[in-house]
Amino acid sequence: MHVKVGVVIPARNEATYIGKTLRKLSEQLLKPSATVVVDDGSSDDTASVAERLGAKVVKLKDRGFRATGLPILAAVVNVGLRALRSMGPFDYVMVLGADHLLPSNYIYEIVRRMEKERRVAVASGVVRGEGGTALPRGSGRVVRYEVWERLGLKYPLNYGWESYLLFKALAMGYEVRVYRDLVTSILRLTGSKTDTLSYGKAMKALGYPAPYVLARAIVNLRRGLKSSVRMLAGYFSLGKDIKTYESEVRLCVKSYVISRVKGFSRLGGASSSCVAW
Repeated sequence: MHVKVGVVIPARNEATYIGKTLRKLSEQLLKPSATVVVDDGSSDDTASVAERLGAKVVKLKDRGFRATGLPILAAVVNVGLRALRSMGPFDYVMVLGADHLLPSNYIYEIVRRMEKERRVAVASGVVRGEGGTALPRGSGRVVRYEVWERLGLKYPLNYGWESYLLFKALAMGYEVRVYRDLVTSILRLTGSKTDTLSYGKAMKALGYPAPYVLARAIVNLRRGLKSSVRMLAGYFSLGKDIKTYESEVRLCVKSYVISRVKGFSRLGGASSSCVAW
């Protein structure tokens, strides 16, 4: 396939893992045309490891904390996207975690399928050991470049920024896909450091209905009472740092919630165009 794929990897103190991730990228059947590692103020050898393995590295100043789960991480990824734009154009863009290992056919298979299904704007595989989801995950997500470019080729600096791209694409009439036969691996336990306060704020920004959020908080009790309380505190927060997304996105979220409640395992048909049941 004569297509160009650009990859962005945000990384902070990832010297232990990023070499393995980049080597797996170099083994892809469809190799990335460019890989940008955004070094988010690392104090270890993240940058030198990435450069040695052929990645373009953009170094940011150290803010003194890891940006996982916060809107500031969107800004980190956006730095990489701006770097890719100057190296492009591309046909597809993938955002990848620094500790995320992909099978050799991952990029090839996703792009091959998206080339056949031109209405699919965003797609991903799954992570071994994670529960099922109807939506493409953040790391390992492949996005059609022309669609993202229409949105400025950047994430919004707001809570729920990763999910926003999915629901916005659906609102634009595109579809999203999760290819469950493409199984990847994470070198660290996923979800172990989830900031449930930010998660609650994200659900508020995206327009998740309160009853659904309450149900999620109850399910989340298995992680402890504090985790659920923080999720609800985030959702019911009156903080000015939360910006509610546009109505068409919130309509998509409502449609998605209805599909989940009714027991659908993936988006398709009406929900792919954000038509509520």
